[in-house]
Amino acid sequence: MTTDTQQLTIPSLSIIDVPAFQALCFTTVATLPQVPQLGDVPAQLYDDATRLGLTIAGPVQYSYEGVSGDVTNEFTLTIALPVREPEPGTLSDGFVFASVPAFRAVTFTYTGAWDTFMPMYDALFAAFYEQGYAYSGNLREVYTVVDLGQPERCVTEILIGIR
Repeated sequence: MTTDTQQLTIPSLSIIDVPAFQALCFTTVATLPQVPQLGDVPAQLYDDATRLGLTIAGPVQYSYEGVSGDVTNEFTLTIALPVREPEPGTLSDGFVFASVPAFRAVTFTYTGAWDTFMPMYDALFAAFYEQGYAYSGNLREVYTVVDLGQPERCVTEILIGIR
């Protein structure tokens, strides 16, 4: 399957039950155009986890609660770094340990640069609704491969919450 947005086709989507997990988190209220301004947060989460001697248990995830695709819509964004068990220590300002809740979702793996997300999401949500799913208002992006030197090699698992 290609992820060239000119030829993007979305296959049949699979339902998965995403388990809850413990994470070092940063939460804010944002709009879609503000999300790129938070690009330093994942590195800061990794720095805090390293400083505290935490065991990292998975890739960084962006969890969007109430996101609609409308660029003026405010939603809650949690940037989460999964960790084994929280350890005592002083966290950087704005960071907390939290349990990220389980949820039911459809999954789609996207390979490509993040600057093509919006056209990809347009095609993905069209397929989502065409296949009869109802959106819960929650969405997660799991950044499984991050290659800023060659962004076309980035791999992101998209999890769209269903009702």
